Amino acid sequence: MLRAPPSTAGALGGASKGGAAGAPSTGGGGGGAAGNGAEMEMQRLTSQDAWLLEGGAYDDDDVDEEDDGMTGHHSATTTTTTTVGAADGGAPFAYLAAPGEGSVRGSRKPRRALAWPANRARCARFCVQCCAGLGLTWTFATFVLAAQTRTCWTAHDELEMLNKFNAVSFLDGDGPLPLKNAHSHNDYVNPKPLTEALMAGFCSVEGDVHLQSGDLFLGHDEPGPTTLRDVYVLPLARMAASKGGFVFGRSLRLGTCLQVTLLVDFKTASGKLATYELLDAIVDRANREVGALPDGRTLFQTYGADGTPLASPDSALPSPLRVIATGINDVSAELTAEMLGGPVHRMKLDVDHVPAPGSSLALASAWISVKWSMPWPPANGAELNATAAALRARAKEAHRAGLLARYWSAPDVPDFWELLLQSGIDLVNTDRIFSLHTFLTGRLVNTLD
Repeated sequence: MLRAPPSTAGALGGASKGGAAGAPSTGGGGGGAAGNGAEMEMQRLTSQDAWLLEGGAYDDDDVDEEDDGMTGHHSATTTTTTTVGAADGGAPFAYLAAPGEGSVRGSRKPRRALAWPANRARCARFCVQCCAGLGLTWTFATFVLAAQTRTCWTAHDELEMLNKFNAVSFLDGDGPLPLKNAHSHNDYVNPKPLTEALMAGFCSVEGDVHLQSGDLFLGHDEPGPTTLRDVYVLPLARMAASKGGFVFGRSLRLGTCLQVTLLVDFKTASGKLATYELLDAIVDRANREVGALPDGRTLFQTYGADGTPLASPDSALPSPLRVIATGINDVSAELTAEMLGGPVHRMKLDVDHVPAPGSSLALASAWISVKWSMPWPPANGAELNATAAALRARAKEAHRAGLLARYWSAPDVPDFWELLLQSGIDLVNTDRIFSLHTFLTGRLVNTLD
């Protein structure tokens, strides 16, 4: 409870009594002087009371000679109930202002109390407005930055990154890390056929061809404007020749990807034998035009009548390039007979089943590629185990026949890639060159760690 500080005891009371009785004890003007003292003290008290009505409180530590010029009204003879901070909903208190109680102690400086409820509301509104302003500013800045920045990592971005790291070294040095398990399916549809796959370290690329006007044009359903010879055969031959017999500079040191594969898918249904003959002639011409390597190896691998690779007497290394024909399962018997019927041929076959051991098809084949037919993703652990068991069985069967295993039209996602490799499948067929590049290089780094 707030109250006025106690006044000097008896001073005001004695003067008041003297003035009221009119009996001078020290002279005829004693009562008047006492009355004037009472009035002055009452003015002081009413001034203090008025300040309290405005919501004040005393500070017992500060002393001041001024009364701050406050005015008010107060009864000098009764106990008055007033309110601290009445305008702000303060609590009432009893204030005894009788003059007989004594005078105010000294000159205490009052400390003005703040109207807390009203100030808290104003502060809260101010904080809300500031937060809202900051939030709107942040949102606007975010939209502006998002509009000016490409947030998605695309194949183009990764190609640019690979170009920065590999372009110079690919031409003049070791080049990218070769990835023996990576196969670029339908590579010719990429913005930069062959170049993107080799920059990503792929050891195998694929092109679909149509026989038309005496040449092999690239295209899936219809022939396009470019030819297999211009996009793949001649660039690969010249690259291998300029780099001393290797497409990748690290191949010899790492012992991997010593031979880059060009898989050619025959699309002309009624002319597959003619397609084979023209392809064999194109490869033979490239070998002769670009020339053999200093150690006697041909740029594209050649094979004898029994299907074995023809090696140079001066080198134990294979030729840096080879061609494999796919999409020939309906004419595999006729094609095999033609391939093995001459002294030399320049390609191997990709078949859809494991040929009988020692058969002509077995001698002419290098890969086994099967269309994926199992569900993915697996519904449960049992289904996953069954899928993995089927993949392991396929890989073992292919390896016993000396073939590399591949699946096409298969899930093109990292979880499936990992399952293929863990199950022993040799080649990961992908349309996502740079995603597979990132996956395989990261997997290799983790293996080294």
